[in-house]
Amino acid sequence: GGATTDYYSYLTGYVPEDKVIYRGVKEPDAKRTVEGDLGMRINAVTCFEQAKDVLKVRFDEETLKRFHEYVINVNKNPELRPQNQEEESFDQELARICYFLAMRRHSGERQPIFTPHGLAYIQRGKDLRGIETLIMTGGWLSRQNSKELFSHGDFFFEDLTKEGRIPLIPQVKRYLVDKDYIVPLLANLHEKYSKEIIHFTHKYLKEL
Repeated sequence: GGATTDYYSYLTGYVPEDKVIYRGVKEPDAKRTVEGDLGMRINAVTCFEQAKDVLKVRFDEETLKRFHEYVINVNKNPELRPQNQEEESFDQELARICYFLAMRRHSGERQPIFTPHGLAYIQRGKDLRGIETLIMTGGWLSRQNSKELFSHGDFFFEDLTKEGRIPLIPQVKRYLVDKDYIVPLLANLHEKYSKEIIHFTHKYLKEL
């Protein structure tokens, strides 16, 4: 969205495994996080600054300068929309930043350690690697018609992998789009009409 990025998951992310040591408070199967500093308008400058190292790899100096000018402009004028192809690409990059940083924060990670019994891992947070389906609803995501947004994700986890840490992020194979923004409405009725909601959800979600 323009001000925040909300990320939801439903999964038991704590399956007992040999050589995995769990740390921290166990998170619920149904989890929601609201990233108040990740937004495509109100927080556009913040997004740019947080992803600066990634953007320096992806863009040349001149393009990066124009991108910075663009995010400053939309931050001051949230109602502005892209006026040309380059600005469209900047908007897509802002969405990519929001998506991958929100995913990174929402997901758990594993840190390798060496014990007297050999290699083991410390896990903090939920293991979301079992999630294969992503539903995009609301804001910019509900208007997607390609998978381009989800490319170049490795850049956002490069610092973790260099340290040997393993991001426990979803392994998405299926992308569904809620173009009519119906999922939040149906959610209000789930206690009384769960079967009907399943029917309507399948009817309205479009697969990329």
